[in-house]
Amino acid sequence: MTVEPRTLEVVGGVLGRDAWAPGTPYRLNLERFVLTPLTESMVDRTYLDWMRDPEVIRFLDSRYKPQSFVSIRAFVRSFDNVDRFIWRVIAKDGLKPVGNCTLFLDRVNGLAEPGVVIGEKAFWGQNVTFEAYTGLYDFAFGTLGVEKIFSKTRSTNLAAVWNLRKLGMRREGFFPNHVRFDDRRVALIWYGLDRADWRASSTR
Repeated sequence: MTVEPRTLEVVGGVLGRDAWAPGTPYRLNLERFVLTPLTESMVDRTYLDWMRDPEVIRFLDSRYKPQSFVSIRAFVRSFDNVDRFIWRVIAKDGLKPVGNCTLFLDRVNGLAEPGVVIGEKAFWGQNVTFEAYTGLYDFAFGTLGVEKIFSKTRSTNLAAVWNLRKLGMRREGFFPNHVRFDDRRVALIWYGLDRADWRASSTR
């Protein structure tokens, strides 16, 4: 049975935990974009083209695996809106899909790991990633009640490092020669942010 997404307004404040019903897909309404739950039926040529574009997936592990409609649909099916969430990022101006984002929960330890991929290159450099992360952080901290958010990125991904720092994330780990990048190995950087620090952050 298809469950209609609920819409949460995440602009201007952190939501209460009583707003969340596990298993229910949530549409997150941001300032310039809407994060709408991504379903298997929404896996289209645009999504496939993003996942086959070397520039779009340059810093993702998925670049090392063949991408097809079958593999992408299987990936989307793995999300349950309980511990694993996936959304399509849609621009309010023109309702154009511009990317996808995910959120993985570790309930035992009160952790969440978000991820954002902007596939439409015309939107690069327009703070889309930052706005999407802000919405995901509000949802994770305020609605899901997690205690800490963490992110991992390759040291060569300067745009990701810039966004994570702007969001107030602190570098908590540095692992030299840890992951593949092109034909060499590079460092993996681990960032973290506690709920109290997010509330006090100037990005709020």
